[in-house]
Amino acid sequence: MKRFLYAGVLVVAVLAVALISGNSFGQVKKVGGGDIKYTNTKGLGPVTFSHAFHDGKGLKCTECHTKIYKMKKGEAKVDMATLNKGESGGACHNGQKVFSSKAPNDCSRCHIKG
Repeated sequence: MKRFLYAGVLVVAVLAVALISGNSFGQVKKVGGGDIKYTNTKGLGPVTFSHAFHDGKGLKCTECHTKIYKMKKGEAKVDMATLNKGESGGACHNGQKVFSSKAPNDCSRCHIKG
């Protein structure tokens, strides 16, 4: 009888830890569209947009999706001209919310030379 009691307490403890941590039995929370890699960057090095990185900064999907970007893959135009006009990622990367896409010293924050 004690064995069943201990087993029941163990099961409840495992379930409580899973609920508190928000992680159900080792399943990793999947963040939106994953990584998006831009390679047509005119020799500046590719850019990888990480949904997980931006999610980790506390941004909600709806702050970008449907306001700045449509939810349809490949529909958004992302290039430096668009960013520098304050559209696309430039809506946040404007030097006020976060670092500016126009700042020459910040190119390497996105453009990674391999």
